[in-house]
Amino acid sequence: MFSPARSAFFERTKLVTLIGTGHLYSHFSNLALPPLFLELRAEFEVNFVTLGTAVAAANVATGVSQVPFGVMVDRLGGRVTLLIGLLLIGTGFVLMGFAAEFWQIIVLSIVVGAGNGVFHPADYSILSARVEERYMGRAVSIHGFTGYAGWFVAPGIMLALDAWFGWRGALAISGAVGLVIAAFVVWQGASLTEGAGARPVQHARFDFAESLRRSLDLVRSRPMLMMFAFYFLTSFTTASLMSFAIVAFGDLHGASQEDGGKILTAYFGAMSIGVLLGGVIADRTKRHGLVTGIVIGASAVTILLAAFSALPLLVVAISIALGGLLYGITTPSRDLLVRAATPPGFIGIAFGFTSTGLGIGGAVGPVVCGWTMDAGRPDWTFVLIAAVTALAVFTVFAVQPGDHRRDG
Repeated sequence: MFSPARSAFFERTKLVTLIGTGHLYSHFSNLALPPLFLELRAEFEVNFVTLGTAVAAANVATGVSQVPFGVMVDRLGGRVTLLIGLLLIGTGFVLMGFAAEFWQIIVLSIVVGAGNGVFHPADYSILSARVEERYMGRAVSIHGFTGYAGWFVAPGIMLALDAWFGWRGALAISGAVGLVIAAFVVWQGASLTEGAGARPVQHARFDFAESLRRSLDLVRSRPMLMMFAFYFLTSFTTASLMSFAIVAFGDLHGASQEDGGKILTAYFGAMSIGVLLGGVIADRTKRHGLVTGIVIGASAVTILLAAFSALPLLVVAISIALGGLLYGITTPSRDLLVRAATPPGFIGIAFGFTSTGLGIGGAVGPVVCGWTMDAGRPDWTFVLIAAVTALAVFTVFAVQPGDHRRDG
C-alpha cells in the first residue's frame, strides 16, 4: 500500500495527465486545418481568403461558446462538459473527411470551434477543485504546456498523415483520436469529478435568477473585464504570429520558408518551456499581477526587434524565441489572477468569460495584421503586434490586489 502522500501524488498526476491530454488535443485542433490548405484549395477551387474563413469561423465559435459552457460547467460539472467538447471536435473532424463542398468544411469548423470552447472552463474547474493550493501553479503550468505542445506537434503530424492517407484520411484520423480520448474520459470519469464544494452551494431549489445576477456581476467586475482584455490582446499576438510570421520573416529578413518555419517552431517550443518555469514562479509568489505585467512587457520588446530589417536573422530568431519563453512564463500567473478574483462556485463562468477573449483575439488579429501585410509593410506587422502586447501590461496592472477574492 502506498502512503497517503504518495497516493495523493499519483492521483494528482493522473488527473493532470487526463486533463492535459484533452488540452493538447484542443490546441492540436486549432492548427489541424492550415497544413492542409494547399490541398483543400486545389480540391475545392477556393482562394486563401475563403480558406481563412474556416479558421476564423472556428475561432469565433470558440469565443462565443465559452460563456455558455462555463455556465454548464458550474451547473453540471467539468467532466460532463469536457466529454461534450471532445465529442464535438472528434465528430466534426471525422465528418470533414467526407465533405463534398467547402461550405461543409466551414460549418464543421464551427462545430469543432464550439467544442474547443469547453476546455478552459472545464479544465480549470476540475483543477481548482482537485489540486491542493500549494501545487496549483505547477498544475496550471503543466496544463498550459500540454496546450502549447499541441500547437507544436500539429503541423508535422497533419502533414505526415496527409502524405500517408490524404487530407480526408488525415482529418478523419484526427477526429477518431478525439473520440478515443472521450472514451478515456468516460472510463476514468471518477478522476475528473470535482467533488463537494466545487460548484455553487446546492440549495433545495436552484435560484436561476440569483445565479444569473451573480454571474453578471462577476463578468462586469473590473478584474474580469481587465483579464478578458489581457486574454484578447495576447491572443491577438499569438494568432497574428501564427498566421504571418513566416511570410514576414521572408519579406523583411530574406528568410526562406523553411527557416521562417523553424523560427516560429522555436517560438512555440520556447513558450512550452516558459510555461513550466512560470508554474514554479507562480507557486513561489502571490504577486501574480506583477509577474505577468513585467514579463509580458519584456515580451513586447523582443517582438519589436523583429521589425528592424537591419538586424541579422539569427538575432531576430533568438529575440522571437525569447519572446515565446517570456509569454509562456506569464501563463500560470495569468490564470491564477482569474482564479484569485473568482468566488467559489463560479470558476466555469469566470474562465468561460475571460477565455472568450482568446477566441475573439484569435479572429481579429490575423485580419488586422493581414491589412499591414497586404500593404507591403511586414515591419508594421511586428510593430503592431508588439504594441498590442504592450497594451496587455496595463490590463493586469489595472487589477488591484484588493480585487482578488481568494488569495489563499
